[in-house]
Order: sequence, then structure tokens, then C-alpha cells
Amino acid sequence: MSVISDAASHGAPVELERLDGEVVVVTLSRHAERNALSRDVLEALFEALEVAATGARAMVLTGGPDVFCAGGDLGFLHRALAAGNHAEVRETLFLLVDVVRRLRALPMPTIAAVEGLAVGAGLALAFGADIRIAGRRTSFIPGYLAVGASPDGGVSHHLVRALGSSLSS
Repeated sequence: MSVISDAASHGAPVELERLDGEVVVVTLSRHAERNALSRDVLEALFEALEVAATGARAMVLTGGPDVFCAGGDLGFLHRALAAGNHAEVRETLFLLVDVVRRLRALPMPTIAAVEGLAVGAGLALAFGADIRIAGRRTSFIPGYLAVGASPDGGVSHHLVRALGSSLSS
């Protein structure tokens, strides 16, 4: 197992494991923070997706047993906004979009194995994969309106396509 490390948390927010050289498992492992996506985590995830694209036949994206991903790291965003660092917030949101685009562009089938909560930006990651497999205790929660934000990371686009014609009258 290789690990993409996060200097800010002195741990590894993203783990990368190759199974039989054919399948790559990318795991969000910032469990104490409910796998919330800070800029450091998004950078590590983007790097892990780059590595996953090399030589694998399939990629699985997963998180913790209770929370797949709680969305954006609101504490990180709040601190950046309070410091007047709007450029960092903007760059972080663009990085989320880049991660989802990278996920969508992988040259192999991608599966989001979702257990527990997938909220906000976590929902964007789940719907960025080709296939979603949800555990019994899974909840998909947009969450954006609860914090006064609009959907980002392609949620509106990917959600409608994932649901397909079932929304048509």
C-alpha cells in the first residue's frame, strides 16, 4: 500500500492500494475530520488519481465505514475567508472541480464504494465515478444549502445524469 501524505494533519488523508496490479483502491482516510476535503486533501486525491490512471484496469474510491466524505472542510474555508484569502478559497473550489474532472477522465471504469454519509463535495466525488455502490447505511445529502452555498464539483450536472430519465414525466 502506498500513501499520499498530508503535512497539515501529519497523517495520510488518501491511501492508494493496488490489488493484483489490476485494481486500484483510493481511500479517503482523514477519518477524524470525517474525510472532509481541505485543499491538502484535494491535492493528495488529485495525485492519487494520477497514479491510479497508470496501468490499472479499474479504480475504486472509498472512505470510512461511517462517512464516505462529509464534504468540503468548512473550518478550512471559514479560516481562509476570515483571513480575507478569497483566492485560496477560489483555488480550492477549482481544485475540487479538477479532481472530479480527473475522476471522470480516468481511462478505466471507476466505482465509488459509499458507506455512510456522502455530503456536499463528497456527493460530487460519488457522482463523479462511473458507478456508485451504496451500503445499507448510506445517505446522499447535497448539504450545500444548509451552509449557504450553491452546488459545486459538478453535482447538479452529474446527479441528473445518474438519475437519468427517471425524473421525466
